[in-house]
Amino acid sequence: MRVHLHLPKTAGTALNEYLQERFNVYDYEQSHVMSQREIKKIKNGKYNILIGHISIKEIIGLGVSLSNVFTIMRNPIDRCISWYYYMNCGARIFGKKVSMKQFFQSGNKTILRNCYNRQTYQIGDYVNLRLRNKDEEAVLERAKRNVDKFYYVFIFENLKEETKKKFGFVLPKRNKTKPYEKKEKLDDSVIELIKKWNKLDIELYNYVVEKRN
Repeated sequence: MRVHLHLPKTAGTALNEYLQERFNVYDYEQSHVMSQREIKKIKNGKYNILIGHISIKEIIGLGVSLSNVFTIMRNPIDRCISWYYYMNCGARIFGKKVSMKQFFQSGNKTILRNCYNRQTYQIGDYVNLRLRNKDEEAVLERAKRNVDKFYYVFIFENLKEETKKKFGFVLPKRNKTKPYEKKEKLDDSVIELIKKWNKLDIELYNYVVEKRN
């Protein structure tokens, strides 16, 4: 079984839809605690591909080799900004729109789970905040070792070229985020805040990109 480890806001949904049209896919969906019943269902041999926002520790627990895992990584700053707009500028969380600065300063657990070094933790540990290893450097080093073993790591910024080269298709554009007539102008303090939140993700992303060169 191959696994698409779906990182949020990386065009993963478009890739999932492509896979679902062509293979027998099990959709893990959003991050959650897997029940024994679900584990048994995944492992029954019926499915070709597992997709969803699943953590690497859960994939390993299923007995899946890392050489069968693929994912799409994205520039961490752009990914977090995209997630802010996907949350309708915070309205889907707070019931009203807030500035990007307020959004990332809120300490809201949903925002933390999705934007605080999310790529590194999903690839190197757990998505669930309660289960996350507090030794961040250890998680980062494990994430680097893991991506080295993955079947493939697509880079969002080169996705059109990479999917065509690797699989012979061009991933169609898909974005259900509502269009915004005027996006918020970013100031340096917001960028620095997102960078601080994504120190691990920035290092991991650069590590993967540099290995391509």
